[in-house]
Amino acid sequence: MALKLRAYFCSVAVLLLVAGLYLWDSASLIPPGLSSDEAFFLLQARSIAEGKAYPVYITGNGGIEPAFFYLVAGLLKILGVGWAVRLAVAFGGLLSVALVMRAGQTLFESAWVGLGAGCFLGTLYWHLNFSRYGVQYIWVVVAATGTVVWLWEGLKTQRLRAFALSGIFMGFGLQTYVAFRLFPVVAIVGTLIWLVRHWPDRWAVLKGWGLLSGVVGVVYAPTALFFLRSPEWFYYRFRQTAEAVSGAGVWDNARKVLLGLMVQGDLDWRHNLIGRPALDVVQGYLFVLGAIYLIRRWRKAELWLVGAWLGIGLLPSILTENAPHFGRAIMATPAIALLLSLGLWVLWEVHQAREWRWLVVAAVALSACLTNYDYFVRWRAAPEQLAHAKDTLLAEALLAAPSEAWLYTTPMHQEYYYDNFWALEFLLGEERYAQLRTFNGTACQILPLASSVPAQYAVFLPDDAQTMAFLQQAFPQGQVALPQLPFDQNYVIAFSVAGQQTPTLPLKLASVFRFSDVIELAGYTIAASSLQASGSLQLTLAWQAIQENSIAYKVFIHVLGPAKDNGEIVYAQYDNGPCANSYPTTQWRPHELIYETYAIPLPATLPRGTYVVQVGWYGPDGQRLPVINEFDHSVGDAAPLLTVSLP
Repeated sequence: MALKLRAYFCSVAVLLLVAGLYLWDSASLIPPGLSSDEAFFLLQARSIAEGKAYPVYITGNGGIEPAFFYLVAGLLKILGVGWAVRLAVAFGGLLSVALVMRAGQTLFESAWVGLGAGCFLGTLYWHLNFSRYGVQYIWVVVAATGTVVWLWEGLKTQRLRAFALSGIFMGFGLQTYVAFRLFPVVAIVGTLIWLVRHWPDRWAVLKGWGLLSGVVGVVYAPTALFFLRSPEWFYYRFRQTAEAVSGAGVWDNARKVLLGLMVQGDLDWRHNLIGRPALDVVQGYLFVLGAIYLIRRWRKAELWLVGAWLGIGLLPSILTENAPHFGRAIMATPAIALLLSLGLWVLWEVHQAREWRWLVVAAVALSACLTNYDYFVRWRAAPEQLAHAKDTLLAEALLAAPSEAWLYTTPMHQEYYYDNFWALEFLLGEERYAQLRTFNGTACQILPLASSVPAQYAVFLPDDAQTMAFLQQAFPQGQVALPQLPFDQNYVIAFSVAGQQTPTLPLKLASVFRFSDVIELAGYTIAASSLQASGSLQLTLAWQAIQENSIAYKVFIHVLGPAKDNGEIVYAQYDNGPCANSYPTTQWRPHELIYETYAIPLPATLPRGTYVVQVGWYGPDGQRLPVINEFDHSVGDAAPLLTVSLP
């Protein structure tokens, strides 16, 4: 009895330690800033918390089950803070440690095995990382462990309440992450092996499973009905991640996943210290001992369940791309923790001498310290953390502007940034986000004119070294601000432009050509001397929106010359969306200047004759916009900028 009380006391101490580890500064520092995926969860959760929508399945971001969104929405409702998503995963990490302690005790009838499993799970780098990164993975661990704990308790006691609780956890898991659809296989395998040794209990077990299945059906019913109406979404996420994996690729993935445990781990810095194996040397040794114990005691039903748990948990990473992917394989972590605890128990029983046991304790403690060092020191200092914090840094710079200011970021354009700006959308809020425009400052510049409102720029310096110099030249009275950032140097600079400031540009602004009632060419410069063979035509165009429009037009620049033998007269051309396709015309605002410089390669030979450089716009259907010159005369569907004769 005293031994059991001591085990429970140690369990409480471990839980308190892990709670401090997971909840300490879970809001900001590690990882710094708010990632795009975390912001996606927060945006959807905010919509739920505000009563704008109550989805049964999230079709954005490739399709995601809804349970975690509602969990975060509840915390947002209570706390009203953006780091609720981090708090949600921290609680999930703590709860999973408590549940794996219960699993060790329930499966192996040993509080010490449960305590060891909790210690190992709480200090497993894999688990620690996903207990602080605000995505849904960690709650899959909660669902899987809860399912096993109460399923096994139900099998041993035939209590219907235990089967019902198991069903709640299983239904919750199915509502949390697509990979959990495989986990019922673990429960079925464990039950069948149990029945081999306890056949007289089959009717009680069948009755319990009937209740369990009914509870799962009730919990999962809303999403199941959605899939019945839209079956394409049921397979969408899996096809998205698995279509690149062939039959031979599955075996290669299996090799990578197994090696990922002790040789080379996940290469995605968001999931891991790049390449770090899931288990260190001490954990790897104990894992092997636990696996040997499992094989040698193969007749025990609980070991069959742990083995199935491990295999099914690793399977999602084997079947999909980017193996080993620790996020997709996270269901396996409780099984790994249980095997580590069994390995420690074997080692403890084999070495009875006090000196050996102290050595074992020291090795396990050193392993835990190394895990914390790898996460809190090495991973925290990784250069990739800057990319993780980028959106937060930019948002902080933009929020310093007056509420009516136009907001710009560079180089945060769609081709550069995976077609979403979820973090900026969440951090800025709905009204401020509507004022935001993103563009590629290495390809063009966006400038407010004198009649416009104030403007605030946030420039990400590592990827755009040009914009700040241009802005300071165009607006000498603009103000530079350096936000307080958690890095050694300023990666983000804010630049403020007051209203009624006219930009200083190396071209004269005037209405030169109008393209329908949509776009105006407000000025241009072109170097006639650059029109020569093997060179590149250098020209700068300043565009302005006449009015807002909903069509994404493309600009064309043609160099026309003497007819070739085949009748062709185009010698060089450029066709693309404005600002190197980073600032579509659907985003343009009146009283805003789009300043873009082009360098168009010319052929190796140019025959003598007259050449014309012309520019125009066309829509998605290929139809060109009609052109009107400064005298309100139509000049066709292309504006002539330069005519020159080459000798």
